[in-house]
Amino acid sequence: MEMANNSHLGYCTNIHPGETWCETLANIENHVLVVKQKFCPQKPFGVGLRLSHRACQELIEQGVGELQDICAKNNIYVFTINGFIYGHFHKKPVKKGVYLPDWSSKERVLFSNALAHILSKVLPENTTGTISTVPVGFKDRFLSESLVTEAANRLIEHIIELYHIKKQTGKKIVTCLEPEPGCYIETVAETIDFFRTFIFNENNYKTFSERTQQTREQSEAFIKNHLGICYDTCHMAIEYEDAKRALLLLEENEIVIGKVQISSAIKIEFQAHDKSIMECLRPFVDKIYLHQVVENRNGKLTRFSDLPEAIEQLLQYKENDFVEWRIHFHIPIFMDNMKLPIRSTQKHITETLSYLKKQSICEHFEVETYTWDVLPEEYRKISLHDSITRELQWALEQLRS
Repeated sequence: MEMANNSHLGYCTNIHPGETWCETLANIENHVLVVKQKFCPQKPFGVGLRLSHRACQELIEQGVGELQDICAKNNIYVFTINGFIYGHFHKKPVKKGVYLPDWSSKERVLFSNALAHILSKVLPENTTGTISTVPVGFKDRFLSESLVTEAANRLIEHIIELYHIKKQTGKKIVTCLEPEPGCYIETVAETIDFFRTFIFNENNYKTFSERTQQTREQSEAFIKNHLGICYDTCHMAIEYEDAKRALLLLEENEIVIGKVQISSAIKIEFQAHDKSIMECLRPFVDKIYLHQVVENRNGKLTRFSDLPEAIEQLLQYKENDFVEWRIHFHIPIFMDNMKLPIRSTQKHITETLSYLKKQSICEHFEVETYTWDVLPEEYRKISLHDSITRELQWALEQLRS
């Protein structure tokens, strides 16, 4: 949905299973259009489109005419693409595999370039497009500086392609790394360090200049304006980031916030000896997704790569310390008090949107609750379409209030 100040609000279609273009098109027809009718029947509706590598290739081979037609006929438009997930994302386990291929791989560059070309063809005139992507890769794969440098070089190669797309079509597309728990960049400090060390440097400006015939100053400006981050409120809350401070630091370090994913995580506070907590959380354990946990225990943060690992560690605790866990499990954003003691990180959303409204430094807002299929049944009392609509309505209220 287009709002004031050229801002856009939509939801990410990665909530709907679908790996082929045919399945993706069916999702638009069977889900997106239903949500539009419920949310904004008379107004243009922005879509956060998820395309797998397979769907992307099929769309390139047949052309984007079918996508353009369904958008034009139904008053919807694509303003952002989720380019994070390369392969399948539902039904079968993804876990750490969701981060592959990462940015050390040529496949990630080719995939991202293809998405950018598709977006440039369907993006409305005078509208910036965004693509969210893997935050370099999973942390345990990037243990050497040389591999991080290689990933940075691949990113610059991709940004050069964005330059040629802009030159040919006039369309501005910003690629947005999405910091996430367990990845090479997960905290704001790590994000700033990566950009200032591996992206904002003279070697990259020189490479860009040589490949595009732009001046050094033009090269620096293009890189800084076309490579930024996707600020996921779930991920940042899990890392115990203070929203206002995090956003201010990113802005001060010239890191563009191209896109905000409005999402909420599980928060739970308990005494370490309270083993009933394990039973509360077991319904959230699944074989499909990775549910990273960041624990705050006596002011010390401890990270677990998945929820079962954190639950197992709980059995080893001897002191009855006060513990807080924040768990990477996206829950509908309108939920705050769930089944106690389980709560949400909704407060981080409201603080983020409050700051961004005042500063006007981001135009793209996307609700993302892809874990609907594995959400315990007691939290799915309403239909999927009604839940997405309610999330969008709640988000719109926060953006307007």
